[in-house]
Amino acid sequence: MKITYFNFLGEFKNRTENGIPITYQIGDVVMHEGKTYIASKTVRGFSPRLGEKVGWTLLSDRQVLYETENEPFHSSVGDEWLNTSTGIYYKKIRNERNNVWVEL
Repeated sequence: MKITYFNFLGEFKNRTENGIPITYQIGDVVMHEGKTYIASKTVRGFSPRLGEKVGWTLLSDRQVLYETENEPFHSSVGDEWLNTSTGIYYKKIRNERNNVWVEL
């Protein structure tokens, strides 16, 4: 999966305070039940638990390529990042103590 835009929105919400279903756009990232999901298409009113058939992709189960100027906020070991401001390509690995980005 390649991500050129992502918008971290925090905890998933199904509806607004007025009861209106919330619409998520491609690249919107939410947390739900301790997991991180990204909208792969426009999603309105569907929980991330319903998965890819409604437009949510679980990020922790996939290798992701981020193309952004800033370091991705939610990323996993194995993900790759192209820093669009410097042109430097990174891969996230686990060292002895923590997860780090290494230049490729």
